[in-house]
Amino acid sequence: MGPAGAGKSTYCASVQEYFEAAGGPIAHIINFDPAADTLRYEPAFDIRECINIDEVTEEDDLGPNGGLVQAMEYLVDDGKDWLEDKLAEFSDDDYLVFDCPGQIELYSHVSAVKVLVEILRRNDFIVCGVYCIDCMFATEASKLIAGMLSALSAMALLEIPHVNVLTKCDLMRTRLSDDLDVYGIMQNLSEGMDPRYRSLNEGFGKVLEEFSLVSFVELDITDEDSIENVIQTINNSVHYGDDLEGKSPRSPRQVDEDDEGDE
Repeated sequence: MGPAGAGKSTYCASVQEYFEAAGGPIAHIINFDPAADTLRYEPAFDIRECINIDEVTEEDDLGPNGGLVQAMEYLVDDGKDWLEDKLAEFSDDDYLVFDCPGQIELYSHVSAVKVLVEILRRNDFIVCGVYCIDCMFATEASKLIAGMLSALSAMALLEIPHVNVLTKCDLMRTRLSDDLDVYGIMQNLSEGMDPRYRSLNEGFGKVLEEFSLVSFVELDITDEDSIENVIQTINNSVHYGDDLEGKSPRSPRQVDEDDEGDE
């Protein structure tokens, strides 16, 4: 999940490549964005098989954003049987990643993604939410707080294990701090803002900082260790691999070491 351009599809492609290189279970990527143009990965199945975004926008006379939200609502209302038939093709140990659209409404108050989670749970899947935010958001106080609040909205709406990923860290010249001083950022933001909004900003900062509600794992797709750390953080949140002795994905580096030992 996450806003448009946050690197969700790139993350999905990186997960697929990681699992392939590890030689363990396959990561099945599902395109769940009916407005997607091109994909960077080979999907296990594609929402566009079920619903046509152009037909939805034309039929209901909607713009791109409204059409996409409407398409998602159509899917979870009228496409449940199609989705459950697709899910039935996977085995208990399969690892699925849903590449979701970038409309923030879907993760704040529209019920479509929440219904998707309910369908997955009903079919005995264990679900973790992965919320992607562009690392450039961390360079400006207003963008960072907006990103953190949108992530918090998704956490509150879906009520599932949740990991926030700061994407595109390979574009940053320096590493971001593991401990962001959210309250300090809010105070700096308030200094250049109308006094009427300062108490609101301080309130947001206190909630996020004092309750440690939002934290991030950094993703640098050029760094094997970074990719592995993100995937293992997500897997640990749902205990994936605990009962798959000998099948849990390993890093490509570990696979190479094992092959050298066999020789």
